[in-house]
Amino acid sequence: MSSFHSIMGAAAGVLSITCIIPYIISTIKGETQPHRVTWWILSVLGFMMSANHFAAGGTTTFWEPLCAAIGQLCIAILSIRYGKGGWGKLDQICMAGVIASLIVWQQLDSPMLALALTISVDFLACLPTIRKAIHCPQSEDFTCWMMYFISTAINLSAVQQWDLSHAALPVYLFTGNGFILSLLWGNQLHRWEKQYRFVRGVSLYQYDRVLLFHLNGPMMFERSRDINRGRTAMKSADKLVMDFTKVPFVGFRSSRKIATTIRYAHEHGMQVYIVGTSAKIRRQLGRLGLYDIVRAQDIISDSAQALHTALGKIKRPTTFPMPDFHQTSFQLF
Repeated sequence: MSSFHSIMGAAAGVLSITCIIPYIISTIKGETQPHRVTWWILSVLGFMMSANHFAAGGTTTFWEPLCAAIGQLCIAILSIRYGKGGWGKLDQICMAGVIASLIVWQQLDSPMLALALTISVDFLACLPTIRKAIHCPQSEDFTCWMMYFISTAINLSAVQQWDLSHAALPVYLFTGNGFILSLLWGNQLHRWEKQYRFVRGVSLYQYDRVLLFHLNGPMMFERSRDINRGRTAMKSADKLVMDFTKVPFVGFRSSRKIATTIRYAHEHGMQVYIVGTSAKIRRQLGRLGLYDIVRAQDIISDSAQALHTALGKIKRPTTFPMPDFHQTSFQLF
């Protein structure tokens, strides 16, 4: 057993049990009502999968499912007071699967077969959660699922041998949680939209020879085409202001498109100003080499200041009022 795999497995376990804390707090506050029988079954399944996985050879990767099972047990205990629900048909099927896996393990002495059975039962037990993530994503805690997904990703690095007995459970947990997280992602974007009060996309404004790229919301891959299409407006401008004030983060593909746009503007003799970037976005732009193009004094925190600076450099009075930008005919959403 290598120390690296052991450390990564332990780290995944710690994060796995930590991620249940927001759910516990939400339950105690009454914001979440866990289903009693479901959580008891999930905790039993978690301990079963951990034991089967350990017996099948997963000595470095059993910590993550074990710690997750401990967290699920905590929720199950809280559900006695704060939860709801009773004994449904799916719960009965899952409990029968747990009993069957115990019999297989004890009678046939086959931990691998028992692990396969418990994974199948666990998938059945997760179907109500998947359904809820599709139809009522706001009822799930995105932060909790994100942390749990990260813990399963870390746990993959703890796999010593990539064979069925060692990798089956870590891969199942990673893909399963990734799928549920993807279902919750759209709702989380909607929450960010409400929080930042923006419409996602790229809006272009022009005043005299100054072109303002106003970026709104998370810049993901689907917005990269919008960024590209804005180049046509550069033909009638001398200054380019890239406003990141309403951008919480930029995806990899969009960051490269933004970098390409800035380089395009620089190559065509435009003065470029970068406005309102967070520390994370500044690091992204720095890794793309944009600070070799954009001077330090042209990286400005306030968009109004940047526009005044840009307009001032085309020989306008320093006391002019803030322009009322007219939106061009190619506003992009």
